[in-house]
Amino acid sequence: MLPIDWRSPAAYETLQNLDPVDFAWEFLRRNPDYHRDHHEITHASTMDIEIVEGRAQRWGLCLPCRSYDRGT
Repeated sequence: MLPIDWRSPAAYETLQNLDPVDFAWEFLRRNPDYHRDHHEITHASTMDIEIVEGRAQRWGLCLPCRSYDRGT
């Protein structure tokens, strides 16, 4: 259970000053499916770039390109 009253306008005052990216992040980080994907990636024994990119695409995230990822 959340420690706030979601029906109270005061519970959302901090969200009024967020830009669209920060606003979206506030909701994404609370999503249980996103948590599951994040846990899967961060606790994997090896880093599979295809899995990471697939999860990023699922959530509309842009990951920085590393030179070794693209062969440059």
